[in-house]
Order: sequence, then C-alpha cells, then structure tokens
Amino acid sequence: MKPSLLNLLLGLLIITSCSNPNLKTNGKKETASVILPYRVEIEANLKNIKSVSLSAVGKEIEYIPLETNAKSLIRRIVSIAFSKDYMFISDFERLTQFDRKGKFIRQVGAIGRGPGEYIYVSSYCIDEKSEKVYIMAWGINSILEFDFNGTFRRSFKTSFRSLQFFKTDSNNYVFVITNGPFGDDSEYRLIITDSTGAIKTKIRNYNRIFNKPPFVATVIPMYYFKDTIRILESRVDTLNTFVNTRHKPYAIFNLGQSKMETDLLFPSQNPESIKDKIWIYTISENSEYLFMKLNLGLSDSTKLGVFNKQTSEVSFLDRNGFINDLDNGVTFWPKYIYRDNVLVDYQDAFILLEKIKKEHITGSDDILSKGLTETSNPVVIVVK
Repeated sequence: MKPSLLNLLLGLLIITSCSNPNLKTNGKKETASVILPYRVEIEANLKNIKSVSLSAVGKEIEYIPLETNAKSLIRRIVSIAFSKDYMFISDFERLTQFDRKGKFIRQVGAIGRGPGEYIYVSSYCIDEKSEKVYIMAWGINSILEFDFNGTFRRSFKTSFRSLQFFKTDSNNYVFVITNGPFGDDSEYRLIITDSTGAIKTKIRNYNRIFNKPPFVATVIPMYYFKDTIRILESRVDTLNTFVNTRHKPYAIFNLGQSKMETDLLFPSQNPESIKDKIWIYTISENSEYLFMKLNLGLSDSTKLGVFNKQTSEVSFLDRNGFINDLDNGVTFWPKYIYRDNVLVDYQDAFILLEKIKKEHITGSDDILSKGLTETSNPVVIVVK
C-alpha cells in the first residue's frame, strides 16, 4: 500500500540529532587515499548489487529491546540519539528517554502550548558534556532546553523558520533553512545564533529555488563527521563541508538521467512517470564508507548503497541491507551513527520475532527472556 502524502512528509522528518558533544564549526583536516571531493557515481552503479556482510562494518552486535508500557509506547522511531548513559527517541509526537539497557526513564517535556511544552518535535539535539537536551517545537519557532533529568530549564525564540538545528560546543546554534520560495529566510542556507537566539552569522544560499515549490525540500540530508558539518545541496547533488562560515565540496553525486528533479510539482505529477527516478533521502558516514539511502519516485521504495572512500567503489546492497553474518539475524542498515563508529539500527519487534522463529539467532534466548512480544516497542540494534 502506498503511503499517503502526509505519511511521506512525516517520513521525511527523520531529523539529524546531535549526539556529538564536541561538535565544532571549525573542522579538522581529513586525509583520504582519493582526492577530494569524492566522485560518487550512482547512476553507473545502480545495477552493481552485492551481498555485503555486516562484519565488513562491525565485529560486535547488541540487541536492546525498549521497555514497553503505557507511558513508553512508541508508534515508530523517527530519530534516535545516544549519550553514554541514555537513548533519546523521537516518534515526532514526543521525545522519550531510555537508559542504554532499554529501560524507560521519562517523556522529555509535555504535549501542549505552555512553558516546556510542544505539539510536535520538529528536531532535537543533545549535548553530552552539559547533559542538556534541546527540542525544536513544531510551528512556534522556539527551542526548549531540558536537562538529562527531564527538568525544563528555559526556552528562546528565533526570528526565522527552520526544521533542523544543532548546538555547537561553543554554545552556538546552527539552523538549517528550507530551500524554496518561502520568504526572505530562504535567502540563507544556515543561520547561526547565540544561546538567546540572537543572530550571529547568516550563510547565503547560492542554490535557492524561486519559481516552483521544490520537491520534498522541507528536510535535507545533514550530518556531521569528525567535527565538521555536512549538508547536501540537492539541486547540484553536492555534499558540502562547512568550516566556520565557508563551505567546500566534499562529495559530488552523479545521478545522471535517473535523477528526480527537485522542481517537480508532485501533487499534480503522474507518479508512474517518475516511479524509477531517484533522489537522495539520507546520507551518513564512518571512517570507511558513505552510507546512502535513495528513494524511488514518490513511493516508499528505497535503494541502500555504500561508497568506499578508499577505492571510490559504489555498491548497492542485496536484500537492502548488510547481511548479518555476526549472528544470522535480520539485515542491518545504520540509521544513526554515534561517535563516528557505533552503528545503530532499529527493528519492529514482530519482524525480529519472525526471524527468530525461522532461523537461529545467536543470543536469541536472551532477547526472548526480556519478554519481547509482537506488540512490543522496537528493538534497537547496535553494531561496533
């Protein structure tokens, strides 16, 4: 069944959460065996489908069933962030806090319109060093600050609209501005404020869309790696690294004739005519690979691929994930990367249970001993 437009747009709100407490706006020099920017040949390798073992990206696997009760119930995980002791999980409607063993701690903040309340979680960001969590409240241009004990500390408003943000270690806030004809704010790519919301720097958007509503331009692929910000410029398919207020190309993606044009007026477009067109949904990175999730047309069909930073090889994964040779479990895809090397996936409990019934998973007795049922919360899977 194809998703509704609302579900598609909500699916796009897989917000990049800031789990690195040492994020800097001035990056460190990186070394590579190939010359930057990387050239990522996507179209030429769409048929280069390979079975890639999970042991290629990690050696240990851990399953963390999330406690399930009336207060902790999660409809679906939209985004997840780790600290040393906690997991913070958003299902868009609220932000929940679990310990690293999966025990439910609390809901952070409350639903409403008063102090410390929000209607939806547009984006959120954690700061391990100060043990603070920051929530962008949907539609009211406000950032809410809580400590790791769930206590509401303060809030501040911004004078512009944004759906993505993160906090730097220098106590600045970096806001990503939606690209499109939505007012003067879209003249800029990033806006950096101080801790009160006062604007310090604006970085201009040189690829602004003026004349048509852009195709899914609300939230863009954004992450950081080795203390530098990476943002995909969708119109030119370039992943830029931002250093202070300057940017430079880090990776260029060649989608060729398969590319989904960003200016499509998707409500009136015939979905069949674009069902095989691709666009980059998310990007993440570790020391060896760029991990790329591509969407096809307006459907929920995806292609998962990796770019080897040492060889420049692009491969798309058979069975749409890494084949789990560590314990014969479900296929794995890193939806989140913590501290640049801890890969995190999550799986519906009923899917994991079906796998356990059909095939033996090393350690499955331990998973079942925690009371997992088909209606349990999702299971977090960690690979190191």
